[in-house]
Amino acid sequence: MMENQWHPDREGFVTSYMVSGPLAEPYSNDHRDTQQIRYEAYLRSVIPDHTPVENTTTLKLGEQSRLGMPWRVYYNEGSAFVDCSTFYSLMRKVTFDVATALYVERPVTVRAVLWSYAAVDVYCNGIKLGQIDQPVYKPIQRLELKLPLQAGRNVLYFACQNLGVRDTRSTMALQLKDHLAEVTVLLPDEECSGAVCAAEKFLHETRLTTSGLAFPAAAPEGTRLHSRRPRKDEDEEIYDPDEICLDGRTEVPLAEGITYVTVSVEAAGAQLHRTFERTEQIRPVYGDRTASFEENRRAILQRIADVRSCPRGEGIHFPMAPMLARKALGCELEEDPALYDYTLELIDQRIDCSDFMMCGLLRWIKVYGIPAGKEQRTKEVILNYRYWMDMDGFDGMCFWSENHALMFYSSAMLAGGMYPDEVFPRAARTGRELAEYGRSLVEQWLDDVEANGFEEFLSTVYMCVTFAAILNVVDFAEKELADRATKVTDRLLTMLAQHTYKTGVIAPMGRVYRNALYPFNAGAMALMNLIDPSLPYSFGEGWLGFYASSGYRLPEGLIDLMRAPVETSYTTGNARIVLEKNADYCLTSVQSPRTDESFVRWENETLVEGADQHTHTFTKSFNERFHGTTCFQPGVYGYQQHMWYAALDGEACVFVNHPGSMSETGDLRPGYWHGNGVMPAVKQVHGVLGAVYQIPERHPLHYTHLYAPACRFEEVTREGNWMFLRKGTGCLAVWCSAPMEAFDGMNAGCEWRAYGDAMAYLVVCGSTDEGGFEGFKARARAQEPVFDGTNLSSKTLRLTYEAQNDRTQYL
Repeated sequence: MMENQWHPDREGFVTSYMVSGPLAEPYSNDHRDTQQIRYEAYLRSVIPDHTPVENTTTLKLGEQSRLGMPWRVYYNEGSAFVDCSTFYSLMRKVTFDVATALYVERPVTVRAVLWSYAAVDVYCNGIKLGQIDQPVYKPIQRLELKLPLQAGRNVLYFACQNLGVRDTRSTMALQLKDHLAEVTVLLPDEECSGAVCAAEKFLHETRLTTSGLAFPAAAPEGTRLHSRRPRKDEDEEIYDPDEICLDGRTEVPLAEGITYVTVSVEAAGAQLHRTFERTEQIRPVYGDRTASFEENRRAILQRIADVRSCPRGEGIHFPMAPMLARKALGCELEEDPALYDYTLELIDQRIDCSDFMMCGLLRWIKVYGIPAGKEQRTKEVILNYRYWMDMDGFDGMCFWSENHALMFYSSAMLAGGMYPDEVFPRAARTGRELAEYGRSLVEQWLDDVEANGFEEFLSTVYMCVTFAAILNVVDFAEKELADRATKVTDRLLTMLAQHTYKTGVIAPMGRVYRNALYPFNAGAMALMNLIDPSLPYSFGEGWLGFYASSGYRLPEGLIDLMRAPVETSYTTGNARIVLEKNADYCLTSVQSPRTDESFVRWENETLVEGADQHTHTFTKSFNERFHGTTCFQPGVYGYQQHMWYAALDGEACVFVNHPGSMSETGDLRPGYWHGNGVMPAVKQVHGVLGAVYQIPERHPLHYTHLYAPACRFEEVTREGNWMFLRKGTGCLAVWCSAPMEAFDGMNAGCEWRAYGDAMAYLVVCGSTDEGGFEGFKARARAQEPVFDGTNLSSKTLRLTYEAQNDRTQYL
């Protein structure tokens, strides 16, 4: 055998593959259903064709596969999953093929598990072994296999198909369950294996340091570096135009302000890449901290106005929020009329999130009127839009999340009112009828939030979207609805303000993305900076462009809420949130499970036979099925829910999650740092939080990890199973029942993994006021935590893990 070869990782996963695709082809289907989620489940059931693959053994890098696309090396540092996932704004049929080769010295049958959300046909040495029949959105599928390996090289081929709609999970992984010591891994193109393995080893052993990058050996010929730095005016980074040649170098310094670097290595005609994130270089950004409210408001709008159009991926961009800001400031661009036309085109295509643009368009028209010469086209687009999932049309729009639902409801109300006597063909209603339909649903949405609170509670992403959506009701609905919408908006801002701690929003969240790592620059900081100019700001996807033309006025007392100490508990959705913040620390969480005797979970009507499908309550139930529940219970599949933080400010924060993905660069939900694959038990008492995880066999990832960025703290020490952290007078202690192993992925000095099927964490918060840092450590150790696999006990906390099964979390 060659010198450079791969072995299964510590969990038995194969980590080296060749991939062809994904091939994404336009897709349509004549079948119709008034329930979009059920409709998409049907489409997933019919999209795979399981066409036999003729050549599954003779595969060469660079040559065309059956898809008409070249075979390429798949490399994603730290991940054993092939992840071809992306976001599709329009429906697509997605096909991708994956191949690897296993080498054994003697014939052996190896037990294995295939993990995938896609439909997959599995071949070994040209013989089909089995298949996953159809794709799913969630949870991940598990297929047990027996691999009949012959002595020598064995080629495994995976033909995968999926429905491309919005966030699409085109992933797969192969996990070997026995004979690990006997198996080595090759590429099917064996001639290239050695070179590719050497390149991967070089990238894997490259280390990010505080000053730059350190390589394990002289960089091979063809090694290049690309870097990025953050913009101060939008949610993207600037790419430095010049690449740096690293040939022969053993290290490279990195300049101040560079936040992301990508190292590329050539191997066998392929380019392999690894990206690093320099956590210490990602810092809060401030405006004029002494500005008046009006000065700061204008600065916010100017930052939005300076952005031509907000990028959305797939070459699509959304211009309406920057256009609204420019119009309000009187600094319109010559190309704004063309961007107005582009907006109409995207709405007419009904791409996903076109409701965002429809809301912006309707605001523009309500405030400024239809631009001259664009009346007919604007009318055509508004009349022809699909305002709900039971109306005529084929598309992949998301209707049911808390923010989307309100946008569709309010758009139907406002659009119908603009053309009361016209017929809206997809709605099969007159404008007057459509307006009343939308008004009724807006009212139901308000009824629900007033009674139960937000489902996407405290989301530093989606609260900005919901804020913009509510403003259209505040500004353009009749007084009764507008007054109610104003109070709901006040409630949204009040919750975020109460969870603002020093320099960031520290909050458990109904939905979140990877920006959970950086509370100080999360989207909701755009709203908090509007309230208090002394705080860091973020671009917030430009949603405050809607505020430029709004009559909404912020409630009094929000800055006092941000700064005041508090220890409280409250409910929103099905969640009970606990918050404690003071001069030294902020500790906050959702309780999993809720133990208050008065708790009654709202009923998910999708599980009720004969339920009325045309109510907001039914839509909300749809959303719980798809976007995750706020009824937190141990053992339940997670989605994007963020369950707890302990923080000393908006930068120095820690949390633990059970990752739903091995990839830091992907955008699965749940992901590597956002959400949980399986929910833990969580309990918080004064200054102390406990969390217990049990990871079932049905989930592929059997580790949890602690985010504790050492660079954000002034002192970090390890003592046995404890980690102690200090910044100023604030202190945190984290104990884990399992050994915490340092792991450097995209970031350095930030991640600590605990491997196993069950583990517990105890978090203790405190101050240096009594006995300094050493005194705090002694008080934390005095908690004397004990974990027996199910029960966590300490001096002040008892927590038992009892796994639950929630029917709502299956699609």
